[in-house]
Amino acid sequence: MKQQMTPYVCHIFVCTNVRENNPENPGCGSKGGGELKDLLKKAVNERGWKGKVRVSTSSCMGLCGTGPNVVLYPQGIHFSAVTENDVPLIMDALHKLLPENRKIWFPAKTFGWGWGPPCSWQGWVVLLIYIALLASASWLMPLNESPALYTACVTGLTIVLIIICIWKGGRPRWRWGK
Repeated sequence: MKQQMTPYVCHIFVCTNVRENNPENPGCGSKGGGELKDLLKKAVNERGWKGKVRVSTSSCMGLCGTGPNVVLYPQGIHFSAVTENDVPLIMDALHKLLPENRKIWFPAKTFGWGWGPPCSWQGWVVLLIYIALLASASWLMPLNESPALYTACVTGLTIVLIIICIWKGGRPRWRWGK
């Protein structure tokens, strides 16, 4: 067995399950899931995203009452009660997820987990503000006078920096140089 990362930025799963023995809840396939998959596949191809985005059928997602259901993976975005009129909205959401359409301030590290140095001026501004605020905290709240307050301040600033990195950075995951 060979384990590897998925070659797709996003994998769209469309439930096409049909429950023939359950007329009260016939499943997403009976509500247009198959046609929806075809429309999504056509929209992906029209935008030139083949090779970056994959559209696949899915069996039951366990949410038949709200179907047809569509999930964008690995982003974990779930759409329910999807109609063909919603395809452009799903494509717009997907457009924002593609790396070339998302302005990254902090790229994911090549080795290990986390983010590397900033790759845009906005990232550098955030990092310089973080450093300046850390220096100010050291000056205003010396560690030897109020260690709890200083630790809380540094922790708070670091949490804010991590939130900004999550929001404006590359997707962090364990990497081994690829």
